[in-house]
Amino acid sequence: MPTKPLADLCRVILRDVYGELAETVVSTVFDHGRLTAKDISQFSGIPMAAVKRAIVALIQNRFLVYWVDESSKAVYYYDNWTQIYAVLWTGPVLTLVNDTFDDPTAAEVVKNMLVYGHMQLSDYVGATSETDSDKVLQLITQLVQKRILRPLLDEEFQSKEDLYNRFFKQYKDQLRMSSQSESAKVVQATDSTEKSMRNTFDVRDRPDFGMLNDSKCQTSSVMSGKKSNLSLGKVEVKKIDKDAIVAVNYEKYLVIARNRFLASVVERRIGKATAHVYRRLLQRYESRIERCSQVLERVSESNVGVGEVYKGLDQSVDIKNAIVPPPSRNKRKSMAPNGSSKRQKTDGSYIAVDEEDDDDFDLDAALDNDDNEVDSLEVNGKGKGQEELTQADVRKHLELLADSPMKFLIKINSSEWFVPFEEAMKHARRLTYDEIVTNKCGNIPARLLRIIRDKGRVDEKFLSKVALIQSNDLRGHLAKLQDFGAIDLQEIPRGNDRAPARTYYLWYHDPQRAYLHLLHDTYCTQERLYSRMLFEKKEQSILLSKLEREDVKGNEDQFLNTQEKHDLRALRQKEEKLLAQIWRLDEIVKVFRDY
Repeated sequence: MPTKPLADLCRVILRDVYGELAETVVSTVFDHGRLTAKDISQFSGIPMAAVKRAIVALIQNRFLVYWVDESSKAVYYYDNWTQIYAVLWTGPVLTLVNDTFDDPTAAEVVKNMLVYGHMQLSDYVGATSETDSDKVLQLITQLVQKRILRPLLDEEFQSKEDLYNRFFKQYKDQLRMSSQSESAKVVQATDSTEKSMRNTFDVRDRPDFGMLNDSKCQTSSVMSGKKSNLSLGKVEVKKIDKDAIVAVNYEKYLVIARNRFLASVVERRIGKATAHVYRRLLQRYESRIERCSQVLERVSESNVGVGEVYKGLDQSVDIKNAIVPPPSRNKRKSMAPNGSSKRQKTDGSYIAVDEEDDDDFDLDAALDNDDNEVDSLEVNGKGKGQEELTQADVRKHLELLADSPMKFLIKINSSEWFVPFEEAMKHARRLTYDEIVTNKCGNIPARLLRIIRDKGRVDEKFLSKVALIQSNDLRGHLAKLQDFGAIDLQEIPRGNDRAPARTYYLWYHDPQRAYLHLLHDTYCTQERLYSRMLFEKKEQSILLSKLEREDVKGNEDQFLNTQEKHDLRALRQKEEKLLAQIWRLDEIVKVFRDY
């Protein structure tokens, strides 16, 4: 069950995209849990025929999942809030497809899949013209191979909780006559159930899932002198199964979005050139990772070589000269001008000191030499030696990433590297949360949060001493952090009477609790922004209904007067601003929930 702010956001999304009927049906399931169609009609007051029509459309988009009870044969419906929230990702998914494919037909195919939820390929290809059917089928095959689209299983339309309970009941019944203890039976049945669940859903991760082998005979001719040797070879070509049911793979979109987020963090922390190298390295993992929750083992198959990163780099980015070597300085003399050295004792040892060393060093000349070196690196606005980029230059940027305290990269050996996504995202979440706290509460509360996170549970006296802040000022900053949900207070009584004077009050930071509180506030803000956008549309409902007329579409300049054009322009500007804010908040949600 989703939390109340998340459920309210899902209601607003459904009301905007699919209408009030879909919103009412899903809201009833949100409020009462799993229900039959009869129960939904009874609790919502909607006729049974309308409820059934809405359920068909909602299952088509997987906004509802179902389960058939084996004993009573009753069909129960559950909410699937993850698919409802994913409606907000429609624009970014289409942008990703446009960036990946040059053919606009690919984006059109994905757009149709987003509108209809899922479709059988034979039905979709049959709806296209005969001249375009082969092209569309080829594009869908490429989309499935890149995992942007993926075939669906029948179990994905069912409740995972009930599916788990059915497996557990089957294995528990098989062990009924066993001589094992009851606890041992439960442990064995649980292990078998989890294995069956993995086997059921892991089939989606196979590269050939939903694909068929199209074996074709290909004849090749090899000329050798005056003879022609003909060899008959068989080439296996993968094609999509037309009976497969496909849908948009949001999990692959999240994998790509996580890679882009990590690259943006590297760009802020280190630089653009290093971020470009890191982005290319992360792209090598896109074909190896199916979802963000997948844990990669640190084995040779999970490592990425320097050569793989080097081959795909954009030559227009100056990577070679991004890391500037240290400036050259005149070598200091170790002997005095008169040939004798002056010895100075430091820590029980003697070193040679030149009294006129500072006079001999010309700072202006050194700076001029450094300027000349920097100027020599630039030729026509590009770094000198851009064509001479080597793997050693790429390795320097990888070394920077490996040396970062944020664990962006792990060095396996001189030529292989591994990305610990869990560790990298842990530090990236902490950095993002600190930035949010700084913007909301200020620099001093953010510094106090870092101290509390580093020291653990601390009292006010200790915190005042470490942070060098007076107690009166400290309480106000701690109150801001507590109201924001960043820190909590723990009371430890020294006696049974729990007197306030004999109680320790310790401040502490729980990351998981703080992140959940932030998600709660983010959902509330998104819901208010979305509701405001719907209100603005309702204010211009007459104008929007006029725009839906067939004679007005594409001819707005001809059929709209000056005031209507002004109102339409103002409405589009408000929608653009509100949607931009919603998508910015969605990035926070993905960082703390999905990545």
